[in-house]
Amino acid sequence: MSTYLICSAYKVEQLPKTNLPNIVLTGRSNVGKSTLINKLIGRKQLARTSNKPGKTISINFYNYKDMIIFVDLPGYGFAHRSKSTVLTWKNLVETFFNKNDNLELFLLLIDVRIGVKDKDLELFYYLEQFNKDIIPILTKTDKVNKNYVNKQIDQTSAIINLSPNKIKHFSHKDPKSMVEIWNTINKALQRD
Repeated sequence: MSTYLICSAYKVEQLPKTNLPNIVLTGRSNVGKSTLINKLIGRKQLARTSNKPGKTISINFYNYKDMIIFVDLPGYGFAHRSKSTVLTWKNLVETFFNKNDNLELFLLLIDVRIGVKDKDLELFYYLEQFNKDIIPILTKTDKVNKNYVNKQIDQTSAIINLSPNKIKHFSHKDPKSMVEIWNTINKALQRD
């Protein structure tokens, strides 16, 4: 069983039809979604990473061993795009959410150095309507010390009103963080 990019959907009609559970990664531009996907699927460059915010302008669907579809949403916050492009994205993402029976888990990525911002909170409340687990993941934790990570976990917990043990952290240099995230994904899949 292989892992591959199913498609990059720029328009509603390009959204793929699959019966596999969807694990959705979302967050600000340049938060590390592509890096996390590459680590989860064990492929270095399948999801393209960039230092330039707003690089992902499509919804990207990755088939993981015919068991899971990892869905990489466009980032928000920094992308300098026209109003018509932003409206197209909005329609694409809302259609994906509202016409998808396979949503299983949301991974809300938050840069540990920036913390939870209003847009993250808005998205968290929006995702709650789908009655699926939402797991905040603090990214780029290799760029700060462990005490700072713990402090950000506590702050995130207080802002989102979620137990601290529900909040995960991710560093591409720390294999233990990947084990935690995979455990979270497997628990969500086993509940069905």
